[in-house]
Amino acid sequence: MKFSSYLLTLTLLSGLLFLSSCGDVSEGPGAETAIQAVLTCDLNDEPSFDLIFEEEITSTWDCLQESMDLFIDKVRTDYEGYLSLDLLKDFINEEKPDLIDDIPAIEQFFKLSNLFVGVPDFVLAKWPGINNPNDLKEHHKFISKADISRIISFLKVFNKNVVKIRREFENEDEVSSEVHYRLKGRIQNYSNEIADELQKVYSRQTSIEYKLDLHELMDTFKDEEGENAEDNNREDIETIKSLTFLKTLFLGGDKTIIGNSELGHIVDNLSTYITVFYDFIRLKEIRFNDKVKKFQLFEQDLNELQALFYRGPTSDITLFDVDDVLKAASHFQDDLGGIDLSFHTDAVLNIMDMIFGVSYKNITEEDRAQRRESIRKRQRAISMRKLTVLIDHFHDVFNMGIVFHDLYSQYSDLLSSAERISLEPRDHKPETDYEKRFFPEFMRIASNYRFYQDGKSPYYIPGYVRNPNALFTIGVLEYAFKEVFRFIEEKWPCDMEKFKTDKCKIADSDNTDKEDFNSTLTLRQVERLIFELHSLLVEMNIVIPKREGTSANNATLMTDLFQFQSGTSADGSGKVEVHEATEFAVGVFTALDMGDIVLEKMKEACDGQWVYADQMCPKKDEIGRIIDDEDCEIQVSVSCFRRNFFDVLFSEWEDEDGKRRNFKDNLPLLHDYVKKELTPYQSQEFLIQTEIFARTCYPIDASAEEDDTNPRHPLLNEYLEAGNDLPDVPLGDGDMLSILGGLLNIESTLLRFDTDFRVDENGARYGNGNNRMDANEVERAYETVYAPAIKALVKDSAGKFVSKILSKTIFQYLIKYGKIPSTGQLLKFLVSTNKKVAAKRDTIAQILKTISETAGKLCEIETDESCSDPDPKNWNRDKCECKLRHYTEEARLKYCYPAIFDGI
Repeated sequence: MKFSSYLLTLTLLSGLLFLSSCGDVSEGPGAETAIQAVLTCDLNDEPSFDLIFEEEITSTWDCLQESMDLFIDKVRTDYEGYLSLDLLKDFINEEKPDLIDDIPAIEQFFKLSNLFVGVPDFVLAKWPGINNPNDLKEHHKFISKADISRIISFLKVFNKNVVKIRREFENEDEVSSEVHYRLKGRIQNYSNEIADELQKVYSRQTSIEYKLDLHELMDTFKDEEGENAEDNNREDIETIKSLTFLKTLFLGGDKTIIGNSELGHIVDNLSTYITVFYDFIRLKEIRFNDKVKKFQLFEQDLNELQALFYRGPTSDITLFDVDDVLKAASHFQDDLGGIDLSFHTDAVLNIMDMIFGVSYKNITEEDRAQRRESIRKRQRAISMRKLTVLIDHFHDVFNMGIVFHDLYSQYSDLLSSAERISLEPRDHKPETDYEKRFFPEFMRIASNYRFYQDGKSPYYIPGYVRNPNALFTIGVLEYAFKEVFRFIEEKWPCDMEKFKTDKCKIADSDNTDKEDFNSTLTLRQVERLIFELHSLLVEMNIVIPKREGTSANNATLMTDLFQFQSGTSADGSGKVEVHEATEFAVGVFTALDMGDIVLEKMKEACDGQWVYADQMCPKKDEIGRIIDDEDCEIQVSVSCFRRNFFDVLFSEWEDEDGKRRNFKDNLPLLHDYVKKELTPYQSQEFLIQTEIFARTCYPIDASAEEDDTNPRHPLLNEYLEAGNDLPDVPLGDGDMLSILGGLLNIESTLLRFDTDFRVDENGARYGNGNNRMDANEVERAYETVYAPAIKALVKDSAGKFVSKILSKTIFQYLIKYGKIPSTGQLLKFLVSTNKKVAAKRDTIAQILKTISETAGKLCEIETDESCSDPDPKNWNRDKCECKLRHYTEEARLKYCYPAIFDGI
């Protein structure tokens, strides 16, 4: 970043370089003295000031000092011993016009001098009674010889030490934590030397508080646009300007104005700022053999920063608002996965609500709009009270990391077992409050969870493969979901109809017991959560645009029925529990990580067989060559995707450490099933079954006979009867996430119920495991998890009696034939003697597909025109409930085939 170089070389020095070659300067009437003739040095022959961060340039500082002293001694001003800004400007205009562009930088140098050393006494004497020097036009126009000497002395020390600091900051070598702490000690010593010398420059005894506009200062050194614009510093300076809101966090006051007294806080704590920043910059290169030390470092840095925060008269004073944060975040998109948070203000505000809480007490219809605006204003304001809540969360998470990694080390022998384990509270005597708090959490996670992410994916094998990072990640996810569930229970406990008529009184979050909340979410609450965060989830490829309701339904379905712990307490109740949501989230993050790798490799495998989602892409030059496709969403042709998917999934790739990896190691049973039990055609059919329940635009089987369980839209029939083929919709990033997520849920389900597997002490599987669910295992799956879901599904269409008596038979029919039976089919199946059947992966996919599709068809009701509006904010949520949850066949066709079904 070039800003630092500009700040010191231009602000403090460059504007004064002309002094070494300025010719004759008037000492008084008739007197002439050639300054250069009596100087023993020439700045033009000395090392450039641009090297201030790269090497020591002591001789340059000495020469500058000599030039400044001589200039002040020989040039007459109204105030003896002071350097005059007006004189410098006049001299530049008359003698050195090529330096006119540097005048703004010179003016800023004088202002910085006043900020550090105060306003000259004679200026205050000249305007007695003035309390604000910022109102004076003359206040910054003089610098004394003594002050220049002190500033140059400081720059010498700064130059000597900043070269060493920069060398450590730019070092990208991986080091142990012990070496890092040793280097950090050096950084602290260098910083202390700078701070000690800065203390000599900085004057605390100013009779008037002088203030400086930070944005004005930075704009002075912003390059002009034009030639070599790609190399200018405009973006760097705009980035720094976006971060000035942090000034209020540490110093208070206006975010763009800094005063002399506020500067003292930085001077006194310079070493802490630099060393904490050093930890942050070097974090990726630190190798922690003991992970406890990593979280101890986080906790130490957080405590040091928290001690520096501004403590105003009240903790409710607004320090900055969310727009400041979003503007700054827009400059760091690469570090945020390419996401510009400034486009997701509503989602960010809702996340802030979940963190900080907002009171909605008794809002009536009359004052709803007015109160909403007031609430939004309060949402945007960040006070120390809110920050304290956030910081407390960070303390909890860091201390959880300390406790989890420490406990994992203590119980490493037990946790390395490939079998399921059981930890009891009596096994451990906690020594700290955090140990007392987090040991039960650690014990439960280690005992109950089945899949632990290791790198890009957990190991979906019969045995357990645990690691401390995975247990900590699960602990953090549970911690976050508990906060989200608590917020939703407080803010959205009633359905929308009650909320609109004010029959639902929402409690003030400040009065809610942290442990006294309902730990489950209904489908409606999941839907509301996804709706409130939809823009952010869409950009992250977790949710597909305009499919928030379908996503809520699929997420609830897979979370409640297809996780390893599904049914352990809610028994397939249609409600999402914290541990189910956590397992589902691990699967989502796994699919996201895997999807990035698989999609890139798929583009290579399908080179020339992919398409752009945006018809304006790719951008081409005048002869048709592709000149830009970075901003174009690429989708892969479905036929090529299906042919190559499993080959790509199980091909080698290189991780960040340069190691060769293969997802076959993480999914060995799926690999064996696809490669050893299925033909290439069957593997594609299995993938299609997964697509049907996972993708938004799943394949339509135009050859299937139409009946009451397989209706088709009249316009679709009309299109097919005309002899047209229905094209496949290409697959994009969001589809990759859905398909991989679906496959992982199938693996989780199969491993849970295929209990014939056993694992020996070396982690190898043995026994009668056959990589499928036998009939008895299918029956156990129904009794354990799926019974309530099937009963609820059938009850809606056939009544309570049928759901209670025949639901198990319907489930058996679903397993055997892959669909819900009609009345005639059910009666015929009832008298059959062969109802039991084993389940393979494609059978599990059929269960997911059928439950999702059938539930959606039951929801086809008349909807409001607003449901087709692309902006969810305009939807009438009550009348659009069906489309929000499942979407009708008509809406799905319109979304997937807009060109063909333009009239729908």
